[in-house]
Order: sequence, then structure tokens, then C-alpha cells
Amino acid sequence: MGMVTLLFRFLSLVLIICGLMLLGADAVSTLEAGGVIKLRSLESVWMLFVPGSAPSAALPGPLAMILGIPAWAVLGLLGLLFAFLFRHRDDEYDH
Repeated sequence: MGMVTLLFRFLSLVLIICGLMLLGADAVSTLEAGGVIKLRSLESVWMLFVPGSAPSAALPGPLAMILGIPAWAVLGLLGLLFAFLFRHRDDEYDH
């Protein structure tokens, strides 16, 4: 297994864990709000790490749309995609 594959497998694990943590945080926020669904967008999570920046105002339409999607979905699906693309494969023709 190459170093790049190992790096992306680790990155996929980190992204999936972050996505699950954000999903749990959204569930707790929804319960605290009395059942009103509260979802953190990717932009709101971005603003936690880089306060004062407004990424959606400076980006073109499709990228700004991605920032409006719930953060758990973006990170979790990206992690699942990396996990699928860089999974361990047994090549049956490699004997």
C-alpha cells in the first residue's frame, strides 16, 4: 500500500468522524430548540475557524451553494467517497 493511499485512508477516517460529530451536534441543537431543526451549514463551521471571512460572498454560485449544505453531509460524504476510492483491494489477477 502506497503512502498516498494510506494518507487518504486516514483523511477519510478523520472526515467521517468529523461528519458524525457535526451530526451529533446538530441533533443536540435540535433537541435544545424544542424540536425545531437546527443544522450547521459548512459556511457556519468555516466561520468558527476563520472569523471575519465571508467565503460565500467571494465565491461563484456552485461553490457558494456547497457552503450552504449541512456541514455533516459535506464532510461525511467526502469521507465516504475517499474511503471508497482508497479502500484495500484484493486483485484477483495479481497472483
